[in-house]
Amino acid sequence: MESQSDIAEIVRIVSHRECVPLETLRAILDSMGEVSIRLDAAQVVAKLTEKAAEFRSIKNRLSHFSDGDPHVVHLRMQALELLSRGQLQQADLKLAEAESYDLAAIGDLESILRGKRVSAAQSRAERGALARLRWNADSYREAANALCGSGKCCRLGRRRCRATV
Repeated sequence: MESQSDIAEIVRIVSHRECVPLETLRAILDSMGEVSIRLDAAQVVAKLTEKAAEFRSIKNRLSHFSDGDPHVVHLRMQALELLSRGQLQQADLKLAEAESYDLAAIGDLESILRGKRVSAAQSRAERGALARLRWNADSYREAANALCGSGKCCRLGRRRCRATV
C-alpha cells in the first residue's frame, strides 16, 4: 500500500509517459475506489498503463467518427473533451445524447422508408390497373404481375403472390 503522495507521483509519471491527461488518470484511479488503495505501486502503474491505452483507443475512435451527422460529431467531440478533463460521467452523458439522437433519426428514416414502400406499391398497383385497360392477351398477365409486385414492395404479407394468368 502506497501513500497518497506516492500514488500522486505514480499518476503524474504514467500521465507523462503515456501521454494521457493527468485529470483523466486521476478520475480513473478515483473510480477504482478502495481497490486502488490495496494495490502496490507496481500494480497501480500496470493498471493505469492499461487504462491509458484504453483511453487512447477511445480518443482515437471518437476523433475519427466524422462521417456522421454534424450534431452527433459535435456531441462526440464534447465527450472527448470531457473525458480529457477527467469528467467520465459527463462524457458518458454526451455519448448517450449522441446515441439517442442517432436512434431517433433511425426511427424517422424507417418511417420515410415505410412511406416510400407504400408509394411504390401504389404506383405498381396503378400500373396493374392501367395494364387491365388494354385489351389484349398479355394485358391481364401484366396486370397480375404488377399487382403481385405491389405487395412485394410493401412486404404486407407472408403469402407469396402465385397469380398466373
